Amino acid sequence: METRNPLKPLCLFFFAGREGLIRYTVLMAVLAVGLAMAHFTVDRPHYDGRHYAFMAYNLVTHGTVSTDQDLMPGEDPLPSLRREPMFPFLLAGMMAIYPGQDFRTHGKACLLDETLCPQFLTFLKIPNLALHVLLICLTGWAAGRLVGRRGAAYAGVTLAALFTGYLSLANIYYAETLASVLFLLTSMGLYLGLTARRPSAAAGGGLALGLLILTKAAFFYFLIVCLMILAGMAFLALFRTVRWGAVARAALYVLLACAVIAPWMVRNHAVSGEWKIAGRGGEVLSIRASYDTMPWSDYLPALMYFTPIIGEKILLRTYGEEVFARLDRESDASYYQTAKDRRSVAHVRAAEEGVSLNAAALEVVRENFGKHLALTAAFMYRGAFAQAYVRDQSLPLALILLGAFVALWFVPAGLAVSLWAPFKDIRLWVFLFPAYFSYAFHAFLTHYIPRYSTPLIPVFMIALIVFVCWILEAAGRKKKT
Repeated sequence: METRNPLKPLCLFFFAGREGLIRYTVLMAVLAVGLAMAHFTVDRPHYDGRHYAFMAYNLVTHGTVSTDQDLMPGEDPLPSLRREPMFPFLLAGMMAIYPGQDFRTHGKACLLDETLCPQFLTFLKIPNLALHVLLICLTGWAAGRLVGRRGAAYAGVTLAALFTGYLSLANIYYAETLASVLFLLTSMGLYLGLTARRPSAAAGGGLALGLLILTKAAFFYFLIVCLMILAGMAFLALFRTVRWGAVARAALYVLLACAVIAPWMVRNHAVSGEWKIAGRGGEVLSIRASYDTMPWSDYLPALMYFTPIIGEKILLRTYGEEVFARLDRESDASYYQTAKDRRSVAHVRAAEEGVSLNAAALEVVRENFGKHLALTAAFMYRGAFAQAYVRDQSLPLALILLGAFVALWFVPAGLAVSLWAPFKDIRLWVFLFPAYFSYAFHAFLTHYIPRYSTPLIPVFMIALIVFVCWILEAAGRKKKT
């Protein structure tokens, strides 16, 4: 008599056909939301999140996008461009539809004291929860589309759902989850638009890139690179090396991105007289220039400090408090804090010579260019640890450790796929190009805290899945022979 496997109906329900994949995706999305909400804390917005929250508050109450926080009664905020507007727009929408009375009673005090409006602060976390669910679906779709196997889609859904970086981000008011969604759409739009010859994909990718720039201004430089590539493609098309159809799709991608950001840049020019997305470029570059002034003897300690979990302990034991203080972001003596407090070489030079902070910082970089290149390698190392940015340490330790282990393979797997792509599918270079540009850009021009890598995580997740699938295929062929 044949024994019946009691798990077979359950396996068929979740793993049979397209419908099974949809059910599994719903299951993992519910699990992710449950894990995130089970570890929610009631905290007022901090750091970047505080800027975003006040931009949203000023937009809802005054109709002005501004980071002003200390307004007198009856005083209107001044328009500002310190931060990008996309995530504050989402928060503003949540504030506008919030049904409770606590926010209407206490106003901006809700953003300064978590004891006044706990329900309101929790309500503002819904966008990141919803965006995480969307990211789970998109990662599964993109992995299945690139690999061509349903198993890859299951792997993408699982990794995106259980990755503790995103579970942690659901508990704070940061824009990284939104940026991750838009970055994945940007990469897939570029890939499908140029390799699958789909104008609709190119249009969608261009729209996503425009919104991504309004979320993270650093990606404006990716648009500039795209414009240069478009010009090169048009030139090659004159000699029939590139098809005009590809040029048209690339132009659609670039022009729609430009159309999305144009109104915001016009607004910022009216406010400040400058054509820019946000106002922190000089500040970030001055921080990086501050690191360039370090003595060579601090280079190895910097590598130690950039190693998560164990690095700081090893640095303290090996080099002592004085060296540690120069690298610790919270220390007044640190390279980071020196720039934040406007005491860096670039700030002093900008004040003395009457030049912009950007120009002064670039001059410091030029004077220390050899060290700048060496530090670029160190910051690439730092940026590889995307999982280090887990704010909620109360999440299950097993998930944190699993996420950390998987994250260690993201960048190596992406590199392996790039090297293997000419022999398997060279079109994957198009998919990975935005991620590598962002990785190199942040390593070269910023102090590359691991959070800057967060938007790249889904792309590197998919690269890891592609790499594992290729390994399994190779192993299967070897076994047959």
